[in-house]
Amino acid sequence: PPDMSRVEAIGVPATAIAEKAGSARGANLVALGAYLGRTRVLPEAAVARALAGRALPIGAVELNLDALRAGMHWRAPS
Repeated sequence: PPDMSRVEAIGVPATAIAEKAGSARGANLVALGAYLGRTRVLPEAAVARALAGRALPIGAVELNLDALRAGMHWRAPS
């Protein structure tokens, strides 16, 4: 079996955070932001570049970045 000693499960209220950031549709970016905020495996700027390179509707990049940042700043209750 795989070694699960370093696995950590955290419940992130991604939809609620995304709604506060502007749209529930950004819940996936909130979850990504929470992961990045916890692990620091990728800088915010890298995600911003990836989003900017996509053909998204006007305002969608900023809305997605708001959701990402909200997730990055969220902290699990201790």
